[in-house]
Formats: sequence, C-alpha cells, structure tokens
Amino acid sequence: MLQRVPFFRLLLALCIGIILYQFIHLSAVILTVALFISATVTASIYISKSTKYRHQHGWLSGLGLFLFIATIGYGLCKYFDHSHAFSYINQKGIFQAEVISSPIEKPKSYQCKIKLLQRFDSLTSQKASGNAIIYFQKDTVVESLHYGDKIIVHAEFKTPDGIQNPNGFDYAHYLKRQGILWNELDVYF
Repeated sequence: MLQRVPFFRLLLALCIGIILYQFIHLSAVILTVALFISATVTASIYISKSTKYRHQHGWLSGLGLFLFIATIGYGLCKYFDHSHAFSYINQKGIFQAEVISSPIEKPKSYQCKIKLLQRFDSLTSQKASGNAIIYFQKDTVVESLHYGDKIIVHAEFKTPDGIQNPNGFDYAHYLKRQGILWNELDVYF
C-alpha cells in the first residue's frame, strides 16, 4: 500500500511528529539539529552524481525525508503552543479583546470565545495574546455581541480544570487542542 500511495508516507510522518509533541518536549536547539541533519541527508542523496549510490542508499533519503516531515509536524505544534502563550495568568486586569464567536446562552450566563489583544495597567498597555472562554452575566448588552467586536473586560484568567474524576473527561486538554488555554467566570465590561 505504501508503494502505491507515497503521499501517505508523508502524512504518516507529519502525524507522528504531532503525536510525539504530546508526549515528548524537545528544545528548539534539538529541533534545529534534527531539521539540519534530515535535510542534509536527504539533499546529499539527491545531489549525488552516482546513480548506483542513489539506488543503494535510496532508503536513507526516504528516512531523511520522513524525519524532516516529522520534525516539521513537531515544530508546528510547538509554534501553535508558543503563539498562544499568556503571561498574565492568575492576575486581575483590564483587557482589550476581540470576540471570535457569538455568545452562547447558558442557563445562568452567556459563554463567548475571545482573542486577547492588550492588557492595560494604570499608565501603560502591553500586548496580550491568546484565546480564552469567558462567561458573561445575563444581560441584554451581551446578546448584541458579534464576531469581530472589540470589548474591554475586567477579568482574572485561570487555566481550566483538568480531569476531575479517574478516567474522566480532560476539559483542559480538550480546550488546549482548540487553542484555548484560559477561562474566566466573572467578567465585567
């Protein structure tokens, strides 16, 4: 099957890199070295002038390409997590945010996904990044929020609770895969 569908090998390598990221955390230096070695091995086989050498060591170029694509998958996951990093966790503050989903009505509140843009101090503002879920008290103003609206909120963002019961659902891991690393229950705007 792998001979007939060569694209599957590349997809398999990418998936292995993504899965490895869930279990192994490597530094940027190790990733760079792995990319360099895999690219060098793959390129050296393709550049070689001897067709006999290319034929005998073709598996080596395949292995190098597989390692290269797996490292790309791992690096993309690392970049995704890094781009959603948030340094204001467990700190109350005033934030400017952009609404990225329409509010969903819950029994006692409205749930909304936001993208953080800035955090305001008494005299300055700093760039903030990341996505969060916030819960608004029931109010008619919240119903008028739409995708792309900019809002100012006073909030303290916390990491979501993980597994509460043995073999239970890991809500924090579920949200992390969607790029949401924080939530806030008491929001004022």
